[in-house]
Amino acid sequence: YGRHLKAGHFYMPGPRRGIFNLKVLRDLKPQPLIITESIIDALSFMEHGIENVLPIYGTNGFTADHAKLLEDLKPSEIILALDGDEAGKAGAAELKTKLNNDLSFSFKCQTILFPDDKDANEFFQTRGKTAFEKLLNNVPSSNGTASQLPA
Repeated sequence: YGRHLKAGHFYMPGPRRGIFNLKVLRDLKPQPLIITESIIDALSFMEHGIENVLPIYGTNGFTADHAKLLEDLKPSEIILALDGDEAGKAGAAELKTKLNNDLSFSFKCQTILFPDDKDANEFFQTRGKTAFEKLLNNVPSSNGTASQLPA
């Protein structure tokens, strides 16, 4: 996996498997759990002290390994933080439907929309953690309150 400054994300050929940030997620059992579109995006969260992130392999890169981890963790809230471009918005909508149909436990599922077609990495580079927290505070949960990062 890598990221080219002009061409975007790219993946090595072959099956996508494994979980980045697995030990942290198992140890934290975070509430909420944030799903990002890529490892680079997850690293951007982590660089800003937000460790409750699970990267997938692109907009269509949610795998059986990801589903098993979610089944094990059973987060009460999942926040989708995919790219703000059209592919990211469509991918988030598809993933939200998949999660709601396939997971065996109850959870709230919200979507963060990064402005200006940005991804998490670009957003954190240009705006920082405080701007992300403001963005997160504008994502209502299904009980009418804003989502919060773990303390």
